[in-house]
Amino acid sequence: MVAINHGTYNAYTNGKCRCTLCRKAASEYMKKYRQTEHGSGSARYYAVLQAKRAQLAARWVKKNRPDVWETIASKANKQIDKTRYVCE
Repeated sequence: MVAINHGTYNAYTNGKCRCTLCRKAASEYMKKYRQTEHGSGSARYYAVLQAKRAQLAARWVKKNRPDVWETIASKANKQIDKTRYVCE
C-alpha cells in the first residue's frame, strides 16, 4: 500500500483523499488554475454549458409540464418584483 502525502493536490485527485488538508490543497490549486488563460477559458465554457442545459430543461418543462412551469414562472416573477423594489 502506498502512503498518501496529505495536503497535496495529488492526494486529493489520485489518492481520493477528502480530508481537510487535501481539500484545501485542491481548492488552492483550482483557484490558481482558474487564473491562468486556459483555466479561465474552461470556466467560461462550463458556465455557458450549464446555462444551455438550464435553458433546455426549462423548455422541456414548459412544453411537457405546463402546470409545473406556471408554478415556477409565478414564483420567479414574484422574486423579480421583490428585487425591483429593493434595488430602486
